[in-house]
Amino acid sequence: MNQLSLEEFNIQTATFIRNNREKLGYSQRKLSTLAEVGNAVICKYEGSEGFDYNPTMKTLLKILQVLNKDIFQLSAFIKTYKND
Repeated sequence: MNQLSLEEFNIQTATFIRNNREKLGYSQRKLSTLAEVGNAVICKYEGSEGFDYNPTMKTLLKILQVLNKDIFQLSAFIKTYKND
């Protein structure tokens, strides 16, 4: 079984968040406000620091909830990437 590295997981998670944030027309600041997380969390996640940034599962779930997504949709997105 070919496992994703933590870096690859973080990159794909950041891509998923950014794509869905932009589809909703949200700025990083608006997403952070709605998710009740610091703006720096979103900036780090989507920025170059995202490769090494590991927010808690609680933080990730808060962000996904605002995006009207869940962990299963994120997982499906990552599996699609992995199979490319």
